[in-house]
Amino acid sequence: MRTIAWCRLALALGGLLAGLSAAVRADDVCEEREKFDGRPYVQRAQTAEQAGRFKEAHAEASKAMSVCARQIDAAQVQAMTRRLAGKIGEQEERAGRPEEAARWYLQAERVPDADRAMLKHAQAASQNPAAFHKAWSYFDRGRPGGRSASHIEELRKIAAANGERELAAEGKHFTPLRDTLDELGRARDWLRYVDRGEERVNARAVARGDALARDDAPGPLERALPYYRFAGDAAREKALRERAGRLGDAAAAKGDAAAAVRYYELAGLTGKAAQLARNVKAQEQKAEAKRRQAFDKDTKALEKELGL
Repeated sequence: MRTIAWCRLALALGGLLAGLSAAVRADDVCEEREKFDGRPYVQRAQTAEQAGRFKEAHAEASKAMSVCARQIDAAQVQAMTRRLAGKIGEQEERAGRPEEAARWYLQAERVPDADRAMLKHAQAASQNPAAFHKAWSYFDRGRPGGRSASHIEELRKIAAANGERELAAEGKHFTPLRDTLDELGRARDWLRYVDRGEERVNARAVARGDALARDDAPGPLERALPYYRFAGDAAREKALRERAGRLGDAAAAKGDAAAAVRYYELAGLTGKAAQLARNVKAQEQKAEAKRRQAFDKDTKALEKELGL
C-alpha cells in the first residue's frame, strides 16, 4: 500500500506534481478498498473557502489530493491548494506572523512574497539571533529561486548594526577587573555574517589580552588567557603559559608559594602546583603545631604562677 499525500509532493517537486500524479494514477497503485470519492472533500473545501476559512479549506483540499481519490480533476484541486496556501499566507502576514506567512507562500509557489515575508520577519526580530539565522539560511542556502543578493545585503546591514552595538558596549564595560567575553561573543555571533567581521572581534579580544598581559601579577595573566583562547591565538596562549611557568619558578625561589601555585596552575603545570601546595600545607601545619605547643606552654606557666 502506497498512499501518498500530494500536498507534500507539491513542496518537494513543485511543477512536476501534475505529471507525476498522472503516472501514478496510470499505474493504479491503490487497492480497491483504498479508493474513495474525492468530490465531497472538494465540495467542503469550496464551502470553507467561500466562508473565509482558508486553513480548513486547505486541509480538505489536501485530503482530496490523495492518489487514491477518484472522480476529481487533480490539476484543479492542485491549483486550489496553491490558491488557498496563498490566502493563508496573506492572513498570516496581516496577523504579524511573517515567518508562517513565508511558509504558506512557498506552498503557493509565490516565492517573491515568501522572500518579502522572510525579510520582514528578520527586520521585526532584528535583535533576535535565532530569528535572524532562520532568515539568513532561507536566503543563503538553497531556497526556491536561488540566492537573493539584495536580501542578503539587507540582512548584512542588520547583522552589522547589532555587532557594532555589542562592540560599543564591550568598549564601555572593559576594565582590568571586568572581563567582556560575553559582549565579544555576542558581537562575533552577529559579525560572522559580515565580511571580515569575525577578524575584527578576534583582534579586539587579542588586544584585551595583550593589555592585561603587560602586568606580571597572577590575576591579570589569568584574565588575559581566556581572551587569547577566545580569539584562537594559540601562539599567544602558549607564550603566556611559558611565561607563567618562569614567573612561578621565580616566586617559588622567593618563598612566595601562594603566587607560585597560581602561576604554575596558569602554566598548566598542575603536578608542580599540587606538590608545592602540599608543601605549603605541610609547612603551615608544622607552624600551627609549634604555635599550639608554645601556647600550651605559656598557658601552663600562667596557671602555675596563679596557683591554679
